[in-house]
Order: sequence, then structure tokens, then C-alpha cells
Amino acid sequence: MKNKGKQRGSTNTPKQMDTNRGAASPSTSVLRYLCQPTDPANLAILRIAFGTLMMIDIPQERGMSHADVRSLDGLINKSINNAHVPFWNYFICRTQIFLVYFIAGLKKLDQDWITGYSMQKLSRNWVFDPFRLLLTDEQIDLFIVHIGGLTIDMFGGIFLLFDKTRPIAIFFLSSFHIMNSTMFSIGMFPYAMLATLPLFCAVDWPRKVIPRLPKFLRVLFSTETENRPSSHCLYSKEEIKPEGENLDNKVPVNSQSAPPTSPSLVHRLGVTFTIIHITIQLFLPYSHGITKGYNNWTNGLYGYSWDMMVHSWTTQHVRLSYKDKISGKEGFLDPAAFVDSVGKRWSSHGDMVVQYAHCVADILKNYNMSVELYFDIWKSMNKRFQQRMFDPRVNIMDVEWSPFKEVSFAMPLLLDLSPWRSKLQEMEKELIDTSNYTDVVFVADFPGLHLEAFIQEDLGNTSITLLSGSVVVELVDLNKNYSLNPGDKIQVPPGQFHKVHTVSEEPSCYMYIYINTTYVEIMEKVETVEKTMSEKNISAETAIKRKLSRQDPYVDDVRQEIERRHTEVKEKTFLDGVKEFITKKVKMLTRSWTFLVGALQSVVLRSSFDDFLDKKYSENEKANSILPETVT
Repeated sequence: MKNKGKQRGSTNTPKQMDTNRGAASPSTSVLRYLCQPTDPANLAILRIAFGTLMMIDIPQERGMSHADVRSLDGLINKSINNAHVPFWNYFICRTQIFLVYFIAGLKKLDQDWITGYSMQKLSRNWVFDPFRLLLTDEQIDLFIVHIGGLTIDMFGGIFLLFDKTRPIAIFFLSSFHIMNSTMFSIGMFPYAMLATLPLFCAVDWPRKVIPRLPKFLRVLFSTETENRPSSHCLYSKEEIKPEGENLDNKVPVNSQSAPPTSPSLVHRLGVTFTIIHITIQLFLPYSHGITKGYNNWTNGLYGYSWDMMVHSWTTQHVRLSYKDKISGKEGFLDPAAFVDSVGKRWSSHGDMVVQYAHCVADILKNYNMSVELYFDIWKSMNKRFQQRMFDPRVNIMDVEWSPFKEVSFAMPLLLDLSPWRSKLQEMEKELIDTSNYTDVVFVADFPGLHLEAFIQEDLGNTSITLLSGSVVVELVDLNKNYSLNPGDKIQVPPGQFHKVHTVSEEPSCYMYIYINTTYVEIMEKVETVEKTMSEKNISAETAIKRKLSRQDPYVDDVRQEIERRHTEVKEKTFLDGVKEFITKKVKMLTRSWTFLVGALQSVVLRSSFDDFLDKKYSENEKANSILPETVT
């Protein structure tokens, strides 16, 4: 009777090949384990999935430069089709994906993440609507976003490794990645991670699924059921059968091409590459002890996927001042004049600040200026006080930056003030509940430094309240100084500069309370107009003419606010969110592929791509101009 046991490679992880070799050395055991023959079917599905995703991604980001869906070497040399692959092919991919989850989980053991300060207000997104049936927004932020995210990252990769827990892991990880794709603009990352999930299943699962597919789909896949031997794998003598014999769990061979049973240089190189690659992946997330020049309030290079979303930043302001060494002239530069956005990314990283400064200095050389540059950058990380990130007294042009040395001009994060966060949230909530027109900013500064600020005319009611430490408030235009102790409060005049000097030995903490008096005045006029509309049953325009003079500078603002209030805004449901997400993706892909076809057409026909763009844009403009007539 034939052996009914499973074929080699049908299980998720191949079993040890040869139990009759005697006491092999550890290195030999590892080599044989990683080079044992494995069914390539699961790996093929991964390659197809990634190839498809890259084809989708290419028109948007990659420029059609790395298209690879089918194996060209398999078309040229058909003998390698359906051949065994060494198990290290699976091992390296599974380990890589496992580390993405697990190390991200380790990074989320940060206190800010566990206590829910990293990703606040994310619960407002429509994808959390089902949870809103049982939980408040604050509870969703803490338990679903933070605690749930930590749990998924810590245990998701572990659960993928075991047959009994794998379905649970695939369900939750799939939900996790789909939700991420709707909330964040992170490209193909969620879809790429979704494509890797089947990699943890049995290596021969595609051979069980393909026969059940419709006939028109089955023709796309190989119908071979028996794997061919490969010289890249290591076989035991018990696994090899002479050609013509029909024994399960045996590899058919002929006398001319016997599969290898002892390791060669190729096998050793494959295993060595696997070990080196995994070692690097284990080292990189904690390499910040070497790459000190990229550290700031957080450790490590920018963009580490393991630190994704652990830290959220808000920027209060970025001030760039200069001093011309030739003329002695001093002044300020607009940071937005040199980059697309004001300090969105570069102002958080010392290495980028140095690079930015040198770029600005090079531009100013064209105007016969040799400058010193000083940066005063205020940021808050994870709901802490707004504070300086870099020393404003340091001329960045004199800084010697190295990737292996600490950033000399970086100011430390005031971690001792972190316990203030819960109190700051309570104070902010109380102030906002008191008045809808109130805004508050919490500031902390270092001893010996001062904050210089200008209060806009619209902010007619602005005050400074000292929370801790000691400060001196200097009203520059009035030439007056006021000393403040904890609990003291002072009004600062609008339309003028003032300075807040920290004179205590410890950092000072204070808060600005702003009331936009101009906005308050507009809202009062709006209320008056709406009251008249209701009492007299007249239109908004008629009520505005009755209650406001033509010379009123806020007539247009009042009209716009009333229009906004009376425009019916349908509350977005969960299904509306899903439809909007799908529609957005379809439009984006349609547009991407349209431009891809146009680019290929331009290359083949040697025509101008600009002409293609002009044609498409003119067609869109024509369609948009026709649309209103069709509607009416």
C-alpha cells in the first residue's frame, strides 16, 4: 500500500529532513534546515501579489521602472519552473514581516503611547463609527487606537506563526491595514502588508485552492502537482528515488542530475546572506546609539516604520533670523519662501535644519550676502508644553554636524513637565467650555532665554498666566517690565511686540489665553441678523441690509457665516465613508493609468507628452463647463 503521508513542503514549516545523520554540528543543522526543499507555490503567490501591487503603484510613484510580475528566467529556462526552493526563502520573508510587527510593538511600549497621548482625536474618523455604539471618542482613542494598536503589533506576528491562532491574526491584521489605508496617506504600505499575510500559511495552500477556481482562471497557473528537484536545496538520501519509481515523499532523479545531499558554496552563501540580513534588521531599530546625529527628542533616523505614529507633533512657530556679516544688517526671513510648507518636517530634525540653513545661505550669496542664520523653532510632542527645539543663540552656519555625533544645538525635551499634560487638558477644556471663542497655548521655556512674540490686532483680549517658575514680561513699545510669580496674570496689548524672560533657575511654564475679538464681533452680528430673520420671517440678505450698514467692514464675513450655517451638511455615515474611499481610489487609479498610457504613447509615437496633457486638461474643462447646463 502506498504511503499516504503528506508531501514534502505541504506543511507551514518543513520538518527536519534527516534524523539518521548522527550528531551534526549546530552550523550544519542550521544550514540543512534553511536549505531543505520547500514547495514554491506560496512564495509564487507572494511574488504575483507584490508584482500586481507595484504595477498599481507604478503610475503614481515609481515611474514604471521596476515592473516584474512574471519570472523571466522561468520563461527562458523552463526546467526551473515548479522546482523546490530552499526554505530560507520563506524564512527570511516571514522573519522580515514578523519583525515589522513585533518591533513596532516594542516601540509602542513607550509611556506616551500606553497612556494615549500619541494619537489623540483619531477616533473622529468614520472608520471608528461601529465602535461609537459602545464607546466614547476618548475611550476609542485610548482602548482601540492605543491599547489595541499595541496588542496587534506585539502579538500579531506571533499569532501568524501558529496554525490555531493564524486565522485570528489574519482577521485582525487585515482589519488593521484596511483601516490604516483609509485614515493615512501612506501609499501602498497597507496593501503590501496585506499581501504578505498568506505567506505564513502552508507552503502548498495555492495547490489546494487553484483546482477549485473557475476554469478560465485555472489556465493562468501551472497544472504540475509534483515539484522538481533544485540544486539550491539540500536533500537527504532517504528523500531521493530513482527515476521511474513511484514513492511518496521521494524526489525523482536520474543518473545525470542527482540533487545535492551535501552543502556546497551556493548553500553556504544563501544561509550566510539570510543570517546577515536578519541580523541587520534586528540591529537597525536600535542603531541610534551609533547614528547620534539623527537623534533629537526621539531616537533614530526619520521615517523608521517601527516608530510610525508613536510621536505626534504640533508646530507653534518657526522663526528664521539672519545677520549679514558684510553690512551688519539684521532681519527675518520667511521660512515658507524656501520650502513648500513651513517646518512640517525639516524643522524637527537637526540634520535637516543644517541642510536647510546651508541651502538658504547659498541662495543669499546670489544677493551678495554672507549671513549668520539663527532658528527659533517651537514645537510640542505628544500634547506637552510648546518649547524650543533648538538653541536660538547658535549660528547654524558655524555648526559642525556629523551622523555619529550628538546634535550640539538641540534643546532637551522637558520630560519632567510631562505630568502636567492631564492638568493642561482639564484647563483647556474648562476655558473652551466657558467661551467658544477662546484659544489657549501652553508654553515652557529654559532659564536665561526669552520668547519674543507679536500679538495680532484681531486678538484684542490676550493674557499671560504664569503656572510655574518666574518670568519678566517686557512690553517693548511701552518700555515697561512686569514680574510674574505662579498664579499671576497680565494682559498684553494687541498690535505690539512683547518679550517673556525666564528668570528662575528652573524652566518657566505659562499659558497664553487668546480671544479673537474680531471673530466675537462677527458672531454677535450673525446672531443679531439670524434673530431678525426668525422674528420678521425675512431672507438673510434683507435682514443684513436692515441690521448692518453698507460701510460695515464685516458684512461679507457675516453673509458667508450665515450661508455656511444654513447649508445642509449631511452627516457622513459609515457606508458613506466606504463609498467615498472606494470612489477616491478608483478616480486616483483611473487618472494614474490614463497618464501612464499617455506617457507610453508619447514614447512609442515620439509625440509630446505636454500635448497629451493639454488635450486631457481641455477635455476635462469642457466636461466641467457642460456639467452645470446639464444639471439645470
